[in-house]
Amino acid sequence: MSYHPGGHRLKHLLAVTGCTTIAALVAIPCWAATTSRWEVGSHDALAKGTPTNVSITADGKAVLAPELSLWAESGEQYIWSLARDSKGVLYVGTGNEGKVFKVARSGSCELLFDSDEIAVTSLALDRQGNLFCGTMPEGLIYRITRDGKASIFWDLEEKYVWALAFDDRGSLYAGTGDEGRLYRVSRTGDAEPVFDSDDPHIMAVLVDEQGRLFAGTEGSGLVVRIPRDGDAFVMYDASEPETRALALSEGTLYVGTTSGAPVPSAPAAAPSEVLTPTQPAASSDGGTGTEPQAARREPTPFAPITPAAPRPGVAGVLYRISPDGAVRRLWTSPDVLLSLALDRDRRLVIGTGGEGRLWRLDDDDEVSLLAKCDAPNIISLLSTSGGDIYIGTGDDGQLYRLAPEYAATGTLESEVKDCGSVAEWGVITWEALIPSGTNVTLATRTGNTEKPDDNWSDWSAELRTPTGKRVASPPARFLQWRATLTSSDARSSPALDRVEVAYLQQNLAPQVTSVEVTEPDKADQQTGPAAGAAARPVPASISTSPLLSPSGAGGRNERTASTLPTVQKTRAITWRAEDPNGDKLAYDVYFKGLEEKEWKRLEEDFSGTSLTLDPHAFPDGEYRIKVVATDSPDNPRPLALEGHRVSDPFAIDNTPPTIGGLAVSGSTAGQQKAKAEAKDAMSRIRGAEYSCDAGPWRAVFPVDHIFDTSKEQFEFDLPDLEPGEHTLVLRAIDGTGNIGASKTVFHTR
Repeated sequence: MSYHPGGHRLKHLLAVTGCTTIAALVAIPCWAATTSRWEVGSHDALAKGTPTNVSITADGKAVLAPELSLWAESGEQYIWSLARDSKGVLYVGTGNEGKVFKVARSGSCELLFDSDEIAVTSLALDRQGNLFCGTMPEGLIYRITRDGKASIFWDLEEKYVWALAFDDRGSLYAGTGDEGRLYRVSRTGDAEPVFDSDDPHIMAVLVDEQGRLFAGTEGSGLVVRIPRDGDAFVMYDASEPETRALALSEGTLYVGTTSGAPVPSAPAAAPSEVLTPTQPAASSDGGTGTEPQAARREPTPFAPITPAAPRPGVAGVLYRISPDGAVRRLWTSPDVLLSLALDRDRRLVIGTGGEGRLWRLDDDDEVSLLAKCDAPNIISLLSTSGGDIYIGTGDDGQLYRLAPEYAATGTLESEVKDCGSVAEWGVITWEALIPSGTNVTLATRTGNTEKPDDNWSDWSAELRTPTGKRVASPPARFLQWRATLTSSDARSSPALDRVEVAYLQQNLAPQVTSVEVTEPDKADQQTGPAAGAAARPVPASISTSPLLSPSGAGGRNERTASTLPTVQKTRAITWRAEDPNGDKLAYDVYFKGLEEKEWKRLEEDFSGTSLTLDPHAFPDGEYRIKVVATDSPDNPRPLALEGHRVSDPFAIDNTPPTIGGLAVSGSTAGQQKAKAEAKDAMSRIRGAEYSCDAGPWRAVFPVDHIFDTSKEQFEFDLPDLEPGEHTLVLRAIDGTGNIGASKTVFHTR
């Protein structure tokens, strides 16, 4: 069933918002100038909402769903299995008390059988109307006759009976665990294994019209075909460890698998992919099993009571195996895939875990969200010839009925929109196909908490003007809309295409989160923090201040043989800023000495986040930098807001250290020593070296071997010199790259 293609198409164009002129904005000085729009119009965006009797089609339309109703409550935790007899009576296998319930066509529910087992994991009816129940953890099969008498039909000496199916000859097949055997049980109760898997569990079993068996395993995720009188044949070895469910339609096999691997960062409905089937030989003699396969995965831990999966980060995958054996991956689900069934039109219906979502595979191999249950896990599905689909759920043990007709009314609550700050609302518009007898209305509500609660506003009155009416809900940070779809014809539905809301954020001041002035020796390594915002030197010829110089200016020419550390004297000013509204920012940059009272501007209306400072234009002293950010590029000047931050103090030191007391003691060659003291007024001494008679520079260390203060003492031995007069030069460099030197003349004998 799909939405009605006829009727009038109402195409609704976005109208202007309530704040569209500068004059209006001036009247509301707390609001930003840039109008934003929230548009919801794709499958993924619509599916993030909460539907009630609403389906989301693969092409991104919200339509009325087949009516979903709570049919019966078992009072148990899980509904593991479902069966239906020729009179329309439903049988429900449950856990964790191992009970079987009988549900009449009216929906009334009564206890039929209370076993000693934990769960009734599988059900099957024979042609005489006898009900067979597979259980765990003792692996018993019970038979309940039409008059309600229960007895043990067979004890397979297995722990789990996961699946039961009858063939056209009346033989019962049982998929079991934890030895991974598939049994055939005759009408008289004689049993024999027809397939012995290397995997621990056989989770699903089907029989086609030719009497061929199809089985799905847990451990390696195999799909196995077993002819009535032939050997087992592995049709496919899935990447996922568990083949959870099977469905057969006119020779085409649908396979639902689950995986413990994280879902890839890709859309839920991934493109279909043709895969190569694996075809290892398998045996039906009950003992040898399948031949070993390369790179066999280890079986995943199995939880016997809790259904596989409502775990974060696991995925379900749907495959299709055509009659010629070709395998195609149709869909990767964000939720684990737990159950499969075919509706009366032979379309595949898929039950998933985690969010209780029911999906449908459409004719074009696209997957539509059909319905959503309140329960988190859809464990079992049963489709009837009349078009009803019964849904057994986990965690609350409820039985739902999905009718074939459209519901008369359905709603879709959107996901909550976070505007980032308090916003004022413009108009809400929508586009929809509206056949005769159907309608779509919208309502809104707002609040300042992430999840709607009692502090939110009530839902507004229903809006009936698709071309645009102003949102009546009060200004707030969060917004949600609710679409209500109605139809007076159970065969026709409206189709909501797109919803758009215009809003204007409250303007919030930008924030300067950091301001840093690099140390001189790090300035040449520093880059601007924002991508594309490299440091911009201000040329002296056009600068508004003489204190900035082009990048790289102020460097020094050292002798190549020097041992002193290289210090880049220019300083990089860098900052980070952000705007809560996402507005573009401009910056004014100021400086001030610690003893000064007023800020002096270095740069105005600057768009970058880094500047290069020339310290030679500053007198010695300690300074601070202030960066003021404004959102004026995206807001009119009267409405623009500012934020600022001041740097930590930093020193400007252009005066070189002094060398005092340089003297040489002794006069005998090879026994002479030099002494000196290096001092700097503002910076620590970073290095020192000496040279005799313009010879090579030799590094020298302080007496304590560590350069860590602004005053250092030096004592060092001189080399073995020729007799005569000599010149000794000692120089030192401070932390800002200034070099001071001193010389002395001495004699050697």
